Amino acid sequence: MGTFDASNFNEVKAQGTAQTAIDVVANGTLGFNVPSLISVFAGAPYLHDGSAPTLEDVLENVTHRSAGTGGVDTLSHRDRRKEIVEFLKSIDIQTPPFP
Repeated sequence: MGTFDASNFNEVKAQGTAQTAIDVVANGTLGFNVPSLISVFAGAPYLHDGSAPTLEDVLENVTHRSAGTGGVDTLSHRDRRKEIVEFLKSIDIQTPPFP
């Protein structure tokens, strides 16, 4: 069982419960069953090692913000990060599915 390699922040290895989500039928298809965002605000701490105590802390990490975007920090503006956090905090069991 592996962990994240600090020198390669884009590396993903199967870990514990994440491994059990691989090849699980999700909507009739095999693949990775992505965890729900329902009440994600109540799941602190965040990140694989629990190093982000809040959603705000998750989005403060420039390395994570620019991963998968060719190094472009799409959330460099604090107001945009605040909007994302408020959106995530609004998702609960009463939120209708997105189209």
